[in-house]
Amino acid sequence: MTIDSIITEWTYRLPKGYPTTDSDYNILRNVLSEMTNLSDGDRDKIVNQAKGITEQTILTEASADYDNAIRQRLRLEPDTEIPQVQGQYNLGRGSLPLNSHDAEIVKRLWPETMNLGNIGKGEIAIYWLYQYQNPPVDAVDNRGDDAPDLQIGGENVEVKSYPSHSGQISLGRFQKFKETRELVSIVFGIHTLAKTFNPNESTKVYSDLAFTGADLTTAFQTFIAVDSLKDKLQLIESFPIFRSLFSQIDLVKQQLRLQEDTYEPSTAAAELLKTMLREKLEIKPGDDGYIMSILSKNPSDIHTYQIDFQAIDNDSVLNNVVVNGGELKVNYDNIFGTGKG
Repeated sequence: MTIDSIITEWTYRLPKGYPTTDSDYNILRNVLSEMTNLSDGDRDKIVNQAKGITEQTILTEASADYDNAIRQRLRLEPDTEIPQVQGQYNLGRGSLPLNSHDAEIVKRLWPETMNLGNIGKGEIAIYWLYQYQNPPVDAVDNRGDDAPDLQIGGENVEVKSYPSHSGQISLGRFQKFKETRELVSIVFGIHTLAKTFNPNESTKVYSDLAFTGADLTTAFQTFIAVDSLKDKLQLIESFPIFRSLFSQIDLVKQQLRLQEDTYEPSTAAAELLKTMLREKLEIKPGDDGYIMSILSKNPSDIHTYQIDFQAIDNDSVLNNVVVNGGELKVNYDNIFGTGKG
């Protein structure tokens, strides 16, 4: 029985033709039971590998594309076995110390991207580091715009290569998240509008494409002051413009789950930044997923961060998340690092 026939049967039984829910993977397990003599453990391994992949990804225990790229980068003959990893490495928070043999091969593999825009430096090196252990920790090539770079042992992993573990790392463009960007625009717009009518204060013009936690906190001070106006109900009843203004304020409070009359500027700013951060990280690698940071100047220096939305505190997010040039930038080490920097 071929892999292609198993995939064909599985996708035929799925309502949409590709997996969208956890129950779809139970169907794969049933297909494997009916069409193969694999053990329960082997069936579980294939199902775990399949979770999170797109309908274009084939089920294999190793990526033929990545294996070919490894052979070419290491200048091996096509039929030569790929070198085995000598150490044993598991996913976990903190530094990932490599022995000298594995460190040298990781350095050699780090630049390999197969000349493709959807493969970053370090992805193939990390794939080798886990797939070629003995026994292997299954590493699945997970290429795709909204898919994590790899699945390692069933866990989502996003690989990043930057000059420093403790610097700001870009999570990509912020503009595509229109609803959250609208919340930022409302907060800054109300701040600018209120300050415009106070000739004694200089008005800093904030942009939703470049701001910090401190900027949001300042803007929320004005936002809360406007929301707390004593004549608020009279203004709403008398002037349509205020009805629109306060409806936008209510929208922000509802979206951020801010408690009426009890929220503070820094708390509100932190909640907005957390919302932005969750939107980006929920796509990849997801809550409980992993970020593997590889130093571009020394690719054998690897640090792993596990995403934990519940553990993000207000001070960390206010001081370590910024938007610059429309990109969301984060200091992973200070937010998710074991030592908070």
